[in-house]
Amino acid sequence: MLSGVGGGSIADDILILEDFLSEANHYLSTGKEALLTLETLPSDEDALESLHRGFRTIMGVAGVISLDHIHVLAQQAARVLERAKDGRISLDGDALSLLHASRENLIAMVQSIQQAVDDGWQGSDSRINRNIPTDLVNGLRDVAESAGKGSGEKLIGDILVEKGLTTPEEVNEALEQQKDDPEKKLGEVLVKSGAIAKQDLLKA
Repeated sequence: MLSGVGGGSIADDILILEDFLSEANHYLSTGKEALLTLETLPSDEDALESLHRGFRTIMGVAGVISLDHIHVLAQQAARVLERAKDGRISLDGDALSLLHASRENLIAMVQSIQQAVDDGWQGSDSRINRNIPTDLVNGLRDVAESAGKGSGEKLIGDILVEKGLTTPEEVNEALEQQKDDPEKKLGEVLVKSGAIAKQDLLKA
């Protein structure tokens, strides 16, 4: 990754990274207060908006500069908060624990990059741990995808099965495959595996 982040010189790339690190540190710092607020007031609009904006910003910039491990984790945390903002889920203890863990993991990821820059990074990311915390990402996805269960809203897998477009076995297999590629949506995995046609997914 880090080589060629901005498509320019190493000096330009470092400037881009430093801007990202400064912004990420700001949002992760303010995120602590927002999370503490949500522990007592889980529907607090200001706290939800602040935290969601922070994760969304980190997700967006990380995606642009190919920090995939940061992008994927921030994306799933933002999805949970988006559904909480919409009132589709409530932030109970488990959900809040996952969001706390997301913030802590992102802090560690950002610190790893900051350390590489401080040590005189010259275009190699060999000192940066770019592993995606799969269990955490999957936990966040499970919370986000629980939105609507029990309230009449169906998930895409249930809809496709009910319409006879796929089988529960194929959906379960796709869910297992999705764990290896957390950024892919279930529908995309089903289409790629040949379980359903793309046009059927669009109609569902």
